Amino acid sequence: MNLYCQSAFHQLEVVIASLSEIIGQLKDEDLSFRPTQEKFSIGETLEHLAIIPAADGKALEEATEKDMIAFYSSVTLTTTSEISETLYEHFALLKTQFENYTEQHLFTETTSWWG
Repeated sequence: MNLYCQSAFHQLEVVIASLSEIIGQLKDEDLSFRPTQEKFSIGETLEHLAIIPAADGKALEEATEKDMIAFYSSVTLTTTSEISETLYEHFALLKTQFENYTEQHLFTETTSWWG
């Protein structure tokens, strides 16, 4: 992995460790708390954050809208431990994906289905 990716992934590791610490301070029953009716619950927000690395990896590979909808609907995280584990797993997947990219691939512009 090139130096730029190493630095970026180090910073992401710090963010993920911090987020995991926050998740660890919550009880499973805290996940259903919704600040207002129109907003995501704490659990929905954390679930979204946990799947972003894998979703980004799929978008980088130009996954279709159908692929992304299937991916998002396949994930249901209901406990703090599931959220934390998924966060680390999905980050590891993205990091491995980037480790296998060549310099040329890293500098190739791609377009997600939403433009």
